[in-house]
Amino acid sequence: MSEVYLCNGKTILCRKEDASKYKTLGDLNKPEVRVMVNPGGLNEKFARENLPNCHLIVYEKNEIIPDQIAEGEADVMITEIAEAPWYVKNDTRLAAPLLDQPFTRGQIGVLMRRGQDDLLKKVNAKIREMKSNGKLKALHDKYGLVYGY
Repeated sequence: MSEVYLCNGKTILCRKEDASKYKTLGDLNKPEVRVMVNPGGLNEKFARENLPNCHLIVYEKNEIIPDQIAEGEADVMITEIAEAPWYVKNDTRLAAPLLDQPFTRGQIGVLMRRGQDDLLKKVNAKIREMKSNGKLKALHDKYGLVYGY
């Protein structure tokens, strides 16, 4: 795996007008809070493990869940900090109030097959170059991504 180029973690999407309601897992872990996730993935796993008291809605089409939240079909979507800013940027009805306070923390790099050492060196060199010249941070800023914790 390459060097890290993006921080990631679990966060939420909600309607903009409801953003101040959701600050902690405890705020989400209530029977009256409708939490929507896609089936079978890490978002569903996170919700089942950490939000046993919420009203969990498993929705088949992950890409439509933000619209469901914006339209009031659920209150919160469990998602990644790597994708939440895109949804917020493209739908003014949405907010991601916990981007700098993710529930989990992870890092993203480029995964390659073993033995691709030449490719790994080139990818790592490009990541280091983009970090040192500010281009990686500029991309994070452009797309509203979390650059580091």
